[in-house]
Amino acid sequence: MPGDGPGDRRRPDIQGLRALAVGLVVVYHVWPGVLPGGFVGVDVFFVISGYLIIDSLTREVERRGTVDIPGFYVRRVRRLLPAASAAIVATVVLSLVVLEDSQLRRNLGDAIAASLQVANWRFALGPDAYAQATASVSPFQHFWSLAVEEQFYLVVPVVMIAVALLVRSSGLALLPTVATVLALLGAASLTLSVVLTSQAASIAYYSTVTRAWELLLGGLAALALRRLVLTRAASTSIGVVGVLLVLASATTMTTSMPFPGVLALVPVVGTILLLAAGTVERAGGVTVVLGVRPLTWLGDVSYSLYLWHWPIVVGALAVSGPTLGLLGGPVVIAASLIAAWASERFVERPFRRPTLAIPTPARRRQRRHVLLLGGAVTASVTAMGAIPLVVVEMQTSSVSTVASDHPGALALGGAPVPSGVPVAPDPRIALQDVPLVFRDGCISEDITTVDPGRDPRTCHYGDDGSTVQVVLVGDSHAAVLSTPLAALADQEHFEVTAYLRNGCPFTVRAPVGLGDCEAQNDRVLNLLTADPPDVVVVTSMTPFGYREALGWDWESFDAAVAGYTETVEILVDAAIPVVVVRDTPYMPFSPPDCVAAGRACSLTRSAAASQRDPLVEAALEVQGAVVADLTNHVCGPTSCDSVVGNVLVYRDNHLTDTYATTLSQALWTTVGPAIDA
Repeated sequence: MPGDGPGDRRRPDIQGLRALAVGLVVVYHVWPGVLPGGFVGVDVFFVISGYLIIDSLTREVERRGTVDIPGFYVRRVRRLLPAASAAIVATVVLSLVVLEDSQLRRNLGDAIAASLQVANWRFALGPDAYAQATASVSPFQHFWSLAVEEQFYLVVPVVMIAVALLVRSSGLALLPTVATVLALLGAASLTLSVVLTSQAASIAYYSTVTRAWELLLGGLAALALRRLVLTRAASTSIGVVGVLLVLASATTMTTSMPFPGVLALVPVVGTILLLAAGTVERAGGVTVVLGVRPLTWLGDVSYSLYLWHWPIVVGALAVSGPTLGLLGGPVVIAASLIAAWASERFVERPFRRPTLAIPTPARRRQRRHVLLLGGAVTASVTAMGAIPLVVVEMQTSSVSTVASDHPGALALGGAPVPSGVPVAPDPRIALQDVPLVFRDGCISEDITTVDPGRDPRTCHYGDDGSTVQVVLVGDSHAAVLSTPLAALADQEHFEVTAYLRNGCPFTVRAPVGLGDCEAQNDRVLNLLTADPPDVVVVTSMTPFGYREALGWDWESFDAAVAGYTETVEILVDAAIPVVVVRDTPYMPFSPPDCVAAGRACSLTRSAAASQRDPLVEAALEVQGAVVADLTNHVCGPTSCDSVVGNVLVYRDNHLTDTYATTLSQALWTTVGPAIDA
C-alpha cells in the first residue's frame, strides 16, 4: 500500500482530507438540501488517489527501473477487495430482503457490475441519472467511483513501465518525461470531459476516460511538490484558499449543473492546494485542523464508510419514505459509522497487513495465492448476484404479452379485458420496460452537435425515404412517446427525428440551474426553424413532477408558462404545426411496488387534475398549437389506476413501454390531422 504522501512522510492531513471528502458525500446523501454539491467529495478522493499512486509508482521506477506489477495488484487486492466484497454481499441481501421487488432485477445486475469493477460503465450507458438518494436509486450506485479508480489502477502501472522503457532507451530524464506524459493524457481527458459534459452528460459523469484527468492532475501535483518549497505563511494561505474552494463547490454546485467538465476544476484545484499546504514540515492553519485525531480516524475508516453508508441510506429510505428527516439522518449516519468501524477493524486491517519477513520465493507464492484468492472472491460475489438474477429472469420470461390479452389503454375505449391474465410487464422487471430511445441509446445522444463518427440514422425512425418529417422534442416523458410514434411512422410512412434529453424540458427558460439544457434547446430550435418539419410533437414533465422526482423547479409557475409560450411561438412563427401532449399524471407512490404488494394503487382524477401543466397552458395561448390530452387513455372516469387492461401503466413516474405502445391510436388522432393540415 502506498504511503501517505511524497517520500512516504506521514501525512495526517491527508487522512483528514479523506475525512472531509467522505463527510461531504455522506451529508449530501443524507441531507441533499444542506450540501447540494456534496458529490464533489468524490473528486477530492480522485485527486488524493492520483497523488499517492503516481508518486509511489514514480519512486518505484526511480529505485528499480520498472514497476512490480504483480506486487502492485496484490496490494490493491488486499487493500480494496475484502471490504468491497463484504459490502456487495450485504447489499445483495438487503436487495433480496428489504428493497422492493421491482428493483431486484436491476439491483442484482448492478451487484454483478460492482463486483467486476465496471459499475461506472453500466450507469454511464444506462438510463439512471446520479442525483440525490431516493428509495428507487440503486444501492450499488456509489460503486461507480470505485470502478473508475480500479480501471485507472489497471492502466497507470503499464503507462509507467512504458515511460521507464522510453527513458531507458532515449536517455531522457525520468521526472520530466513522466510529467509530460501525464500532462498530455490529462489534457486529453479534460478536453473530452468538457465536450461530453455538454453532449452526453451521463457518460461524462461516469466514464473513466472523462474522470482520469482528476487522478492524473493529482499525480502531477505529487511530482511538482517534490521541488516546491513553501514557507509556513504560504502553506497557511493556500490551505485556506483550498478548503474554501472545496467547500464552495459543495455548497453551491448542484446536479443540474454541467458537471464534471470545467466546473470540476474548482474542487480539484482546491484539493491540490490542500495537499500542497501539507508538504511543509510544521505547517499551520488548515493543515493542523485536518490532522486532528477525530478527522484522521474518520479518514482511516473513510473507504469503509463510503462503501457502507449508501446502502444504509437507500435501505432507510425504503423503510421511512422519501426523506430521512432530522431524526432519521443522525440514525443513518451513526449506523454508517458503526459499520465503517467494524469493516475497517475486522475486514480491512487484517487483510492489508504486510508480511515483510517472508523470503522471496515464499513471497512470490503468497502473491499468487492472493491474486488467485482475489479472483475466487470476485467470482463468488459475482455468482451471488448472478444466481438470483437468473431465477428472476426465468420467472418473468414466462409472462405472455399477447396484445389480445393485454389491451392496455384500449380497455378504456371498450376493448375486452380477459380475466386471469398476469400483469405485463411483471412488476419485478418494470424498471427495464423502457422506450425505444433508451434501448438504442438515442436518449444519451445530442444530435444537435456535429459528430463525423455518428451513425446518420441515430435518433431517426420510420420511413427514411419519406418527405413527411415529424420531430419529437422534450425530456424523458417525451421519450415515452418514441415507441408509439416510431410504430406510427412505420405504419403511416413518415419519418420521426428525436431531440430528447433526460431532465431537460423543451423551453427557452428551463428550471433554475439548467443553463446547459437551455443551450441544447436553442440548438434544436435553430435546426427546426432553419429546416421546418411537418409537425413538432412536444411534452415534458410538469413542475409538480420535477419537484417530486428531482427537486428542481422554475422560479414560478407563471415563469414556466412564459418560457413554454416563447418556445412554442418560435415554432409557430416558423410555420411549424405544434402538437403539445399533456403530461401523464404523476403518481405519488411506486406503482410497480404497490401492485406487487397487492395494495390499492390509484390516484383520483381530481388529484391528477391539480397537477397543472404549463406547457399545455402555453399551447392554449398560441394560435397554431394543438393539445393532445391522453389523460382519458391513462385514467378512468374517477381514478388513475396502476393497472389498465392487464398492463402495468407506470414503471416509475414514466409510463411502461408496454403501456405506451397501446397509446398509438390515441396519439394518431391528433398527430395525423396535424400532418395533413
